[in-house]
Amino acid sequence: EKAIKWKSEKNEMDGVTTNGILLMHMDCGEFNSGAKPTKWKEVSVGGSVFDLGEGRLKFNYQSATSSGNDNILKDGTLIDLCGATLLFRSNEGLKHTPVMITRRLLEIELEQLNSTKPQCPVGLNTLVIKTVSPSSNLNEQIPFVYVSCGHVHGNHDWGVKEDLKRECPLCRTIGPYIPITMGIEPSFYINCNDSTTTHCFQPCGHITSESTALHWSKI
Repeated sequence: EKAIKWKSEKNEMDGVTTNGILLMHMDCGEFNSGAKPTKWKEVSVGGSVFDLGEGRLKFNYQSATSSGNDNILKDGTLIDLCGATLLFRSNEGLKHTPVMITRRLLEIELEQLNSTKPQCPVGLNTLVIKTVSPSSNLNEQIPFVYVSCGHVHGNHDWGVKEDLKRECPLCRTIGPYIPITMGIEPSFYINCNDSTTTHCFQPCGHITSESTALHWSKI
């Protein structure tokens, strides 16, 4: 497949990559709890920014006017490179956050959660949340979450259904059953005063704060 190219108004060659480079800014230009995502825009090789057409291969970039957005990365900007999404955080954004979330703070909150010795209601064994994703060797101490209802259990074989789904023994809800680990990258957190160990993402199972989960669910 050939990438689209054209001559700009300045008689200079421009074009887009085969799979596209996309940008999404936050509406306020900052990464905080009040930030809302804008629409994805496509950036050409020469740096021009375009609204996304109905179909990239049918879109006439040469005759289209620029969207009016700039290609300068701002705090919280998302960059999509062929399906791999990157988050840009500026030094100023990280420096002036209301509550500074650090890796050590996340580790302390995880230690506090583990110190309560949460227990699996089926196996009656103590669960221990790790900071790294579990390997193929899933022991009974690794906590799992029933995605459909949110109940957390250990790694047991109760209620196995078809298509790798499980039935929750507490509420009988059937759905995916995934291991959970601590999300330990501070720059992805929305800086608020809520606990960082109350929610988790699906389908990856990383634990995070409520405000962070709400922010990323809007993207």
